[in-house]
Amino acid sequence: MEEVYRATAQELVRRAFNPPNIVNQPANNNTSIQGQQPYYSFWSEIENIFGLGAYICSNCLALKPFKICSQENEKGSKREFVVGCDPMWLNNAKGIDNIEAYRTRVRYHIPSFLSRLVNIWTNNRKVLAAIQIPNPSSHSSIELILNGQTGIKKSISFPYEEDKCKDLMIQSTANRDYTHWATRAIRHKQTCLDDSELSDFLIKLGNDTTFGFVKIKTEEAGTSAQIYLMAITRNSIDLVA
Repeated sequence: MEEVYRATAQELVRRAFNPPNIVNQPANNNTSIQGQQPYYSFWSEIENIFGLGAYICSNCLALKPFKICSQENEKGSKREFVVGCDPMWLNNAKGIDNIEAYRTRVRYHIPSFLSRLVNIWTNNRKVLAAIQIPNPSSHSSIELILNGQTGIKKSISFPYEEDKCKDLMIQSTANRDYTHWATRAIRHKQTCLDDSELSDFLIKLGNDTTFGFVKIKTEEAGTSAQIYLMAITRNSIDLVA
């Protein structure tokens, strides 16, 4: 099954260029389906894409991609999922006895799967943006402006819950290592990542997407934690006050 998984993951990345169909779904609703677009290119309207994600199909147990996009003339965001299963994958899934154990092994591969998608999405130019969230306790959602390379600006927003932030420890101000990806991103608001840094970021983020809220702590005594939204992006991002 491990050999089947690796072959399946490679095939899914290839098919992401032209998947069989996509389902549009609001990002804050995991059940309702807005509509289905057959033979829809995963990378169409690339300027609207804020981030990428991966999920385990409940039918064939394969990893499949989804994208998080801005909505036309509306606040919030939407998720577009690749759906449709290859008959071979469905047959493979029928042969798995311990489904939960298999799901656990598949989840372990989400960072590497996302890394491949990111390299396609960004044309191998992986930029990590770090946006500090001022007065985080006063926010129930975060609104951003995506400044696309075509000059078109798009708005996107997400719910914010501080207790879901991932903790990340960095060195103190006096001894800070400016070669680390997190420190570079915080210092310059964005930084380019190599493949190993991208993998490390996705592993430390520990979720199924290419972005997330991070609580930055330092070793320096008397300093409080700071909240950042960290996201892989191909466009510049501005926080809406």
